Amino acid sequence: MLRFIDHHQDRPLVIVPGWAFDHRIFAALGGPYDYHIFEGPSMAHLTGAAEQFVAERGGRKVSLLGWSKGAFAVCEFAGRHPELVDELFLVGARPSYGAEELEQMQENLRKNKTACLKGFYRRCFAREETQRYRWFKDTLQESYLETTSTERLTHDLDWLGQVTIEPEAIRPVEKIKFVHGAADAIAPLEQARALAEALPQSQLITFERTGHIPFLRDDFWRRVHES
Repeated sequence: MLRFIDHHQDRPLVIVPGWAFDHRIFAALGGPYDYHIFEGPSMAHLTGAAEQFVAERGGRKVSLLGWSKGAFAVCEFAGRHPELVDELFLVGARPSYGAEELEQMQENLRKNKTACLKGFYRRCFAREETQRYRWFKDTLQESYLETTSTERLTHDLDWLGQVTIEPEAIRPVEKIKFVHGAADAIAPLEQARALAEALPQSQLITFERTGHIPFLRDDFWRRVHES
């Protein structure tokens, strides 16, 4: 369930991707970690996979990065096992998704999956991110359109309607960083700011002229670790 990407760092980072994406969106992301990217059949399997991973490491702490939909999943694990979390990175996070918004996405999927996903992917990039959006279109978009099943997309939207990020649940985690694009159209910045303000130990790191995928920036890890 965890795809290993070896950066020869001996410092594991469990990553959970966002809706309608998979491990390939992280292909260009370097950084001071070895990546273990969640690929389970559903978000409900993340906690079990993470628990098994930690157990295999002898109970040593692990860093977690949850992006968008994935932020809910890593917060669920962190809330249950704060003593096992070294760092918690919440990228493009928001407290919840409303029923009306999710129902509209479900309807759009039923009508035309390709048009729905193309529209969603475009909204993930700020207007100024021309090169990053072109890279995504040229390398990943067509494959995502062909291989991402409507059943999985629908199931994940149903799951998103049932989960929330509750600051109180992850308050015991000592190191939390919210990382956000200032021009995020999927998860507005003010929602991440509200979460960060509810957690005094956390930091909010923002990238100007950046949308929902700030980790595509070359300076992502440098900015995150400098803060």
